[in-house]
Formats: sequence, C-alpha cells, structure tokens
Amino acid sequence: MIIFLSSGLFCLLMTAVGIQAQQTPSINDLNAECLGNVIPLSVAPLFEEVDAVFNDTQIINLTPGLATQCGFSFKFDPMGNAMFFASLQNCFSQNMDDKMFSLVMQFRLPGNHMTEDPVYRVGKTCSYTPWTSREILCDRNYMEVSVRRTLPDIQTIPKQPTGGPKARSGNFRRGAEAVASGYKMTAVIFSPSKNVMNVDEVQRKGYAIANTLTRLVLRSPHNAEETYLQNVAGVPMRVLSTSTFLEQKWLVTRVDAMAVCPTPEAVAFTPEVITWYMPKHIDPLFSSDAFTMLEVYMGIDAKRLDTEEIAARNYSVLVTEAHIIVEIPVGAVGGYFKSHIQDDQYFVT
Repeated sequence: MIIFLSSGLFCLLMTAVGIQAQQTPSINDLNAECLGNVIPLSVAPLFEEVDAVFNDTQIINLTPGLATQCGFSFKFDPMGNAMFFASLQNCFSQNMDDKMFSLVMQFRLPGNHMTEDPVYRVGKTCSYTPWTSREILCDRNYMEVSVRRTLPDIQTIPKQPTGGPKARSGNFRRGAEAVASGYKMTAVIFSPSKNVMNVDEVQRKGYAIANTLTRLVLRSPHNAEETYLQNVAGVPMRVLSTSTFLEQKWLVTRVDAMAVCPTPEAVAFTPEVITWYMPKHIDPLFSSDAFTMLEVYMGIDAKRLDTEEIAARNYSVLVTEAHIIVEIPVGAVGGYFKSHIQDDQYFVT
C-alpha cells in the first residue's frame, strides 16, 4: 500500500516504447502511467531481468537491494503479471527542475539457443507540480520523505572556488553527487541515536539521499538500523528521523526530514473484513495543533478511487477523532483468495 501526503497533482503522459527485438513475445501489456509522485508500470510475467537505463547509455541491473535503496518496488497479481512502482525521485530518473521526470526501464526476456534474449524498453515522462512542503511514500520495501529545501540566497556574495565533488564512476545514486544549487551535503544526523554519517556512509548503510534543485530526498528500508518503532494512537509506526547539514562557502544550514509509516501490524483481519488503521495525528511528525487535515483519499495500486467507486466496491473510509480507518470486506473487488498447505492441511487465505 502506498500512502500519499500530497496535493495539487498533475501528470502529463508522454509514452515512448522502443522495441529491440525481431521476434515475439508481444509487449502489448507493458504499460506505464503517471500517478502523482509514483510511476506504476505493468508488464507480462515473461522477463528474466529488469534494468534501469541511466542517461540513455548506462544499464543498471535492478537487484532487490538496489530497488529498495533507489525507490522501486514490485508485486505479482494472481495471474502472475508483475507491477512495478517507481518513485518520481528514484535514483535513475532524469530530473528537470523538479517539475519533469523521465524514466526508462529495460526488460530482458528469455530467448533460446537460436536467438539472443529479446530486450524491450519503456520510457515515461511525467510532470508533477507544485510539490507540497513534505511528501512521504510508504511503499512495500522502503520509506521515502521529500521536503522543501529553503536555503539562503547568496548569489550576491563574491564567488570563490568551491571545489565541489565529482560524481564517481559507476555510482549511479543521486546522493553521491551531494551538490545542488551550490550547496554540498556534509553530514547526516540520525535521531534518536545521534549517529553522524557523511554521504558515503549513509549510502553504504543502504539509505539514499539526494539534494535536488529545491528539495531534499531521503529513502530508507523499513527495518534499517536507524529506524525505530513508535506507538501512535495505538498504531505501531516505523519512524525515520534525520537532520542534514549543507554547506556553501562559509554558510551552513540544516534541513530536517522525517518519515513515519504504518507497520504491517496496522492491519487487522477477521473472517468478514480487513481493517487498516492510520493515525490522524502523527506525533512526532506533526501534532493536531500544527496542521489542518484538508482532504483524505483512498486508492488501490496508486490509483485514486472516487466516492462512487468506493461505494460500488463496498469499501469504507472513516475519519474519526484519532484515526483514518479503511474497511474492505473479504471477497470484495480487488482482493483474491490464495490456497496453501500447512502440516498436510488445506487452508485458504
């Protein structure tokens, strides 16, 4: 489940699919969309490998660990088809002024002894503006926070050599550059441990950090060393809390970034209904006095449902004093039953 804390969504769909193969199978089922700050991509279950294409020239195999660090997740539906989800701010998308994002993915399908493995590419360019001050993605394998980075304007100060770092060959993670708008990331402090790391250490630990034109982006596996559990209104939440220091010449500024995501224990099951709980007021992210909730939406696979669709599916969205509660009847549209054997007994989930 992906949670969006955002508003003002607009997507421009510009799809370009290139086929580098002489033979079947078809890729009619290969489809990418622009849905807010996420790009879903559905593909038939034939591929052996999936790669990200960086700068149109470099091919990077998307291993599970790299996918988590760089903002990709995937799942399989009951028919075995795969669906990928990519954060707009993933490591390999081309970021144009934090307004347009282009991503190219490559899928390698099994061939035979007579032919080479066919390779298919799908590209997507999405527009997303305006960004809100803070946006959080809670995906299956990672948590991501993107915050507006307000830095002093020192263009009027006489220029001096800054000696900005160069991107290292073979390192495709955007955080490795650590520079945007003349500011260099120098240290990240994790709370509550107070551990201090430089950018290279942050990446070696499996996190991702990027300093774009206007935003600071931080991504973490859910069970990373510096994340911690906190009970919020009776709901167990996973928390990542950081302070990043950026320097330019003699100026130093700090940007705080925090992500809070529900754990799997936030979902309750009975034979009749599946219930998902989200705290309405998420301390320490914000308290009831610090914000006003304007809108609440529900969606499936990053696609927002309107009230008529929710009613037709017999879903329910309730907003109480303490929680946002989603109830989905067992057997409703969108769910499926799965058979399995345990201790020579047959079960249905």
